[in-house]
Amino acid sequence: MEINLNESQISALKKAAEITRARIDYRYLLALVFIKSELKASSAWEELSKDEPDFLNKLTKATAEIAGKNPYLKHMINYFDFSQFSSVKGATTSLKQLVEILSDSQFSGNTLGDVFEWLLRYYALTHPKEAEAYTPREVVDLLVKIVDPRDKEIVYDAAMGYGGFLIYSYKHATGGCSACNVDLYGQELSAIAHTIAVMNMHVHKISNYNAYMDDTLLFPRTQEAGKLKKFDVILSNPPWNLYGYDESILKKGDLSNERFSFGYTTLESADWAWVQHALASTKLKNGRAGLVMDTECLSRSGSDKAIRSKIVDADLLEAVVLLPERIFYHTTSASCILVFRPSKLSKKMGSTIFINASNEREPHPEVKRMNYLGNDNINRILKAYQDFNSVNGLAYVANISEIRKKDYNINPSAYVTALSDVEL
Repeated sequence: MEINLNESQISALKKAAEITRARIDYRYLLALVFIKSELKASSAWEELSKDEPDFLNKLTKATAEIAGKNPYLKHMINYFDFSQFSSVKGATTSLKQLVEILSDSQFSGNTLGDVFEWLLRYYALTHPKEAEAYTPREVVDLLVKIVDPRDKEIVYDAAMGYGGFLIYSYKHATGGCSACNVDLYGQELSAIAHTIAVMNMHVHKISNYNAYMDDTLLFPRTQEAGKLKKFDVILSNPPWNLYGYDESILKKGDLSNERFSFGYTTLESADWAWVQHALASTKLKNGRAGLVMDTECLSRSGSDKAIRSKIVDADLLEAVVLLPERIFYHTTSASCILVFRPSKLSKKMGSTIFINASNEREPHPEVKRMNYLGNDNINRILKAYQDFNSVNGLAYVANISEIRKKDYNINPSAYVTALSDVEL
């Protein structure tokens, strides 16, 4: 899903972003984009943006009215209370400048989804400490293409952050088909991330979603008749190495026996608790799950190894992709993609493909010392996954007995040595 903005639009957005720097929380610019997208009549935005004494009150009222119509936006008014700036002249001036920029005719209707996405990416790059809820969109694009959500399917993200996986899945599955439909489900613990995700879906004109706010590992909201809801497609980038979820904690949550049948994680890392929740939520027939994880989970010993070995022996692991270092904005750590499929095709039964894509990278176009997955990189990785054959320097198909001999180490670097940059 490309962001289609021209140079003039990007230049204007950079000016808007500069206004927020050190003057007003950048999220207010996201909120203004969302408000404009929700005001169906252009005259409503024009009236709202008039430079009048009650400018802030009108913004506050519009926010409250929009949030009041959507139960998933109940926290929006808490995070975006424009009236708080009534005694802060500098902040009010900044807000007026932002509204003026967005009032330009080049920012209307169908462009606002791209505007919202551009701003999320820009702020993830400039606020790395807050970028955990944002997955680089080339990683999202790759994983969505791998799991391939389709028309009439149900897609779920258990740690949805800003909603990127859900939105890309929807666009991928529906394309230009007006009659196509995909149901989206997401859950997120952070109230501000949850609110931004809902706004993000609205500016992309997506309405058939369910967005819950709670601790997924303890209280999954996707339940039906006392059972965990099953999904066709699961995509997620859960928080890596999350502390505090051992057996004593997880057993206090809902449906723990159903969700953690392969074992319980230690306090130090909940990585394989996230994996098990995804597996328990995946439909047995044609269901598939793809998760972005830290590479430490691939070879960690103890409880993680015990859980990992059971999942491998159950023939649930379809693919592991080792991604390049320095492609995430909040960490320099290497990452990986894990793909699970309860019912594998006959060709893939008893086997897992390991793809060492650690050298599939380009220099980041905007940030020094960072890497980026370009289209050629994505296409090579995707082709290796789809072909499901060993490729020198890139991929290796191993059977379960080979994985056992590796002591259930599922890091692709243990199976295939990546080609050098020159060879690529």
